[in-house]
Amino acid sequence: FGDIYKGWVGRTEVVVKQIRFTATDDAVTSFGEFQHEVSVMGKFQHENILNLLGVMLSPLRMVLEFCEKGDLLHALRGQSI
Repeated sequence: FGDIYKGWVGRTEVVVKQIRFTATDDAVTSFGEFQHEVSVMGKFQHENILNLLGVMLSPLRMVLEFCEKGDLLHALRGQSI
């Protein structure tokens, strides 16, 4: 997908996911995938799913709640962060 950054919006700890394009990427396809993920994440409102807090279009970024205990993949594999 791209690069992941940890940051703050006010007093809220957040994660920022930024799309990384390469020379071989199709910009239209990548933007469509980004739009789809934003659409899906924007529909979730559950205590066990990260909330989408915002979107930036240039560069393409999604701002999500920070998950203090790590991601699901690491939890399923029993790995600590």
